Amino acid sequence: TPFLDALVGRFCSQPDLFVTQGLSITAWAITTLEADGARHPHFYRVLEIEATRRLAEFNQQSLSNIAWCFATANVHVPSLFKAIANATVAIQDEMLPQSLHNVLWAFARQSYAHDRLFSSLMPRIIANANQMTPQSLVGTVWAYAALGYSAPRLFRAFAIEAHRRLPELSAQGLANLGWAYAVVDVQGSEVDQLFEDGAFAERCRIVIADAKSFGVDGSRSKYKEHLRQLHQWELWRRVRASEAVQRGGRAWPPVSEELRSACARVFASTAGRPSQFQRQVLDGVLALGIAAEEEVLTQEGYSLDIVLPHSLPADLADTLERIEQSKPAAAHRSGEDATAATRGRKGSSDGGGDAYACGEQAKEAGA
Repeated sequence: TPFLDALVGRFCSQPDLFVTQGLSITAWAITTLEADGARHPHFYRVLEIEATRRLAEFNQQSLSNIAWCFATANVHVPSLFKAIANATVAIQDEMLPQSLHNVLWAFARQSYAHDRLFSSLMPRIIANANQMTPQSLVGTVWAYAALGYSAPRLFRAFAIEAHRRLPELSAQGLANLGWAYAVVDVQGSEVDQLFEDGAFAERCRIVIADAKSFGVDGSRSKYKEHLRQLHQWELWRRVRASEAVQRGGRAWPPVSEELRSACARVFASTAGRPSQFQRQVLDGVLALGIAAEEEVLTQEGYSLDIVLPHSLPADLADTLERIEQSKPAAAHRSGEDATAATRGRKGSSDGGGDAYACGEQAKEAGA
């Protein structure tokens, strides 16, 4: 609009006219009106320069506003975000729960992991969980899960609060909540309490499967991501149900059959997009005479990049066996070099309070 263009022009030409608080408020207003950094890229370049220069003057609200602006506009500024993380940790005792959530959400939205930030803020976030809005409550666990931080103490504490606030959660909130817990795979009585009484499944039936909100077949794209996320929760629920039965415990109730079917259809309909590296690997496998398949859809709806046959050509199998036997013992991956996913699973079961990375589990972010 002419007004927005004029405001951006004034800001970019004379940023010094804006006091620090005015800088963050103006940035928030422009981003809210635009919601896409592509239209005024120069504005975000100037904002980055000014925010970096004045960061020491920012209060807690200004810090969270600036982080939110860049994340919402999808403008990546790693150096500024690193400075924002350090500044947030330094003044965390002054920050309101909403501001803390905004910062964490912004980092997750930018896929920018910062171990010190997420670990340092966790005690304060847990202590203030009951002061958060339902959106902030869910957004916080989504942020930890999306970046691969499995924080058992936080997820258990938030499970208690989330159960109390279930009637307040929207379709997006329910989907994000279920997805986040499925990703980190945290176990505990608090998590059981969140899901085992059927309140979560019933709320999903009322809110997500409501025909007034969207077609159960997922025809409205706005809700397709919610269905995909809920399908991942359902897959996790099945695993946990099997474990519970083996222990003689109680399985969590599933969502309705109609909703489960809709979730599975939408999840399975997501076409795989092979990367160039995947193509190169497949070409190499085929060149070895192996009849591999690409993008194979499982019954659960997952797409497997490359699937090898049950048996390999005899000469190739012999070669691979000789190579494996020739490897020195030191070449095997040690505990120190374990994958992020392994560390995440360890962290989710040891009862500790630190944040652990659970990398490859966090592939579908939805907030």
